Amino acid sequence: MALGRRRFRPSLRAQLGLVIALLSLLPNLVMAGLVFLPAVRDLGGLAPRVTAGLIGWLVAIVMLSVTIGGVLARVLLAPLTRVMRDADALPRTSRRLGLARLPVAEDDPPEITSLRNAINRLLAQVQTEQRRRSTFSATLMHDMKTPLLAQGNALRLLRDERAGLSETDVQALLTQAAGETDALRALVQQLVDAHRFEQGEVVPKSTDVRVRDLVEAELGRLRDMAVERGVRIEVDGDAEARVDPELMGRAVGNLLGNAVRYASSSVRVEIRPGLVRVADDGPGLPAPLEELARPFNDQPAVIAGQRYRVGSGGLGLYVARSILEAHGGRLVAESQGPGGTVLLAYLGRKGSA
Repeated sequence: MALGRRRFRPSLRAQLGLVIALLSLLPNLVMAGLVFLPAVRDLGGLAPRVTAGLIGWLVAIVMLSVTIGGVLARVLLAPLTRVMRDADALPRTSRRLGLARLPVAEDDPPEITSLRNAINRLLAQVQTEQRRRSTFSATLMHDMKTPLLAQGNALRLLRDERAGLSETDVQALLTQAAGETDALRALVQQLVDAHRFEQGEVVPKSTDVRVRDLVEAELGRLRDMAVERGVRIEVDGDAEARVDPELMGRAVGNLLGNAVRYASSSVRVEIRPGLVRVADDGPGLPAPLEELARPFNDQPAVIAGQRYRVGSGGLGLYVARSILEAHGGRLVAESQGPGGTVLLAYLGRKGSA
């Protein structure tokens, strides 16, 4: 394979030195052209010697200008060179990189100080992202460990105590194992969706659907949870929409799942053209929606005096919001106070009836 010819790119120091040299040389060239050369023509026999001296003087001026340009370029770019040297000295490992900071010198020019501060802000953002992902990973392992342990215990009871269990007990253990499997499947699906949306790999395949059918299908999966928590669910309205039914079903399911999980006694779903409104009478969101709907959230949530690990739970809101935005819509918190949470899922231009 033939290698492409590399394009010559002079360094910033060389470019600055050349500019300074040209600025130093230009007045001398102008003076030589406008003053000295016309005078040389009137010198007669002395003209050759004067011309040689003039050329020598110009050569000396060129060399002096180049030297001055190089020195001044080195001096002017010295603060930037120090920034480059400090940046090269940053730790190479990602874990230590987030803890590193560039020193800010008092004698640096304001522009260099701003550059150092900008790099430090970026490093602080790297540290925050590392902390979020680390905490998320720990939370995720806990969230996956819990259903795995419960599922393992149920299966071991079925294996070891089968003869002493009644048919009702067997069905209860099988139901528990199946429920834990569904919980794991849902968590893994959230992770897959979050990764795909972060990578920008999701493109909705829209078709005409009945929004109420999507809502009813997701409520069917949440019926056992609602019965267990004593939550009444009301659905009002209907509309046609052009959306990706699989993706939009997951978005609606995430919103309904959160509503049922935190509701005190009731959840109300209103369906309008281009809009699904989900309201619950729970304690409300503990933080702005933008803070909660993150793929990797390390902030614990305090709801009604109880501390919750947002960790993997924040995936649901993030995925729902991402799906809506992929359809040209958005997720808005109409109300998130102590009287309950109301979320508005705008289906977007593609979701309008």
